Amino acid sequence: MTGSCHCHPPKTPGPDEVPLDAASQSLADALRASFRILKAIMFLLVIVFLCSGIGIVDNSEEAVVLQFGKLKLKDGRPYPPGILWALPYPVDEPLKVPTKQRNKLRIMSHWFHIREADEAKPLRELSVLYRGKLDPAKDGALLTADEGLVHVKWTLFYRIHDLEQFVCNVADTVGDDVDTLVTSLLESAAIRVVAGYSAAEVDRTKTADMAARVRSEVNAALDRLGAGIRVESLEPETTVPMDTIDAFAEVTRKENEKATRIQEARKQANEILTSTAGDAHEYLTETIEALKQARAEGDASQVAALQAEVDEALEVRASGQAGSMISQAKAYYTKAVQKIEGDVEGYRAVLDEYSRSPKLLINRLWQEARTRLLAAEGVTKIGIPLGVKEIRVQLGPDPQQRELDEIERLKKEKDARSGPGSPGATGRK
Repeated sequence: MTGSCHCHPPKTPGPDEVPLDAASQSLADALRASFRILKAIMFLLVIVFLCSGIGIVDNSEEAVVLQFGKLKLKDGRPYPPGILWALPYPVDEPLKVPTKQRNKLRIMSHWFHIREADEAKPLRELSVLYRGKLDPAKDGALLTADEGLVHVKWTLFYRIHDLEQFVCNVADTVGDDVDTLVTSLLESAAIRVVAGYSAAEVDRTKTADMAARVRSEVNAALDRLGAGIRVESLEPETTVPMDTIDAFAEVTRKENEKATRIQEARKQANEILTSTAGDAHEYLTETIEALKQARAEGDASQVAALQAEVDEALEVRASGQAGSMISQAKAYYTKAVQKIEGDVEGYRAVLDEYSRSPKLLINRLWQEARTRLLAAEGVTKIGIPLGVKEIRVQLGPDPQQRELDEIERLKKEKDARSGPGSPGATGRK
């Protein structure tokens, strides 16, 4: 068995491959080393470039990314607090916005013009300093429904609640543009809302209600614009023009006095109701008012149910004067029923007697009635002689009979005071 051997002739340099001398070889090695260093630097630059898109989203922020100007979200929502990686600009542009931060805005558009040094002074002192200085060119005010003027200083707190809408429709971050938008919407809403209130209502009685309506209208306008902004609270400070502040203060004092008297009257009413119906008066009052309403509406079933509740409450829960009157009524009812029952029994006994002898019963009853009538006190008795066919009776109390009755009454009182064993008592036959 024989083996074969494949031999390759030694490679000989071509016509273009000329052996380098030592200097050229050193230059070539230096160039190759420089190229390798350049590639390493470029690789590091690429890594640094890619890492430059890493950022931190604070706890009070949310972020979105604009990729070639197009909005990019994470699972359809803004990026939450934490590490955010995006491609470097101009590919991606991260936008971080403080969505959890409450932004405060003071709006002085409807407040009277004052010097900066006077802003911290109380309103009573300002009313003296700026009395008679209302200048429509500088002072802000709102027109009320009763054609009056009021000054309102607004303190507004808002928050970014929809970052996607905010970035697409308003701005890249919270700033003057946002404040200008919110201020403009509030000024318009305040003009519309305050026009439905009187000056006294805006300044005193319905300030909170007015502010709530303004806030609602501002939020509605922001929603229509798709601004992604929500006004969370609106705190107004109100006053009337300085020239009328004393008059309004006097009105306020009188209204406070009125409220105090109303409170005292309610306290007295509560005391009277408590003494009248006891602890059940509140329930009875509410139930009776509901009963009146049901009768006015013609709801028969409701009337019956409420009437039953009132009767049960009066029967079981009422105390005080009402309870006492109910007890007296029950006693009278029992007494009246017993009397009626006795009358019925007497009638039945008389009926048996009448069935046996009608004339005899009638004569007896007549004699008994005449005897009771003649013996009754305070009854005028007139005797008619036999044969008299005409009698004239004076209507109304008889003065002579009244005098006789008074004499008789005084005699009885004297006898009662004297008694049988008294020194002034005398025997009679």
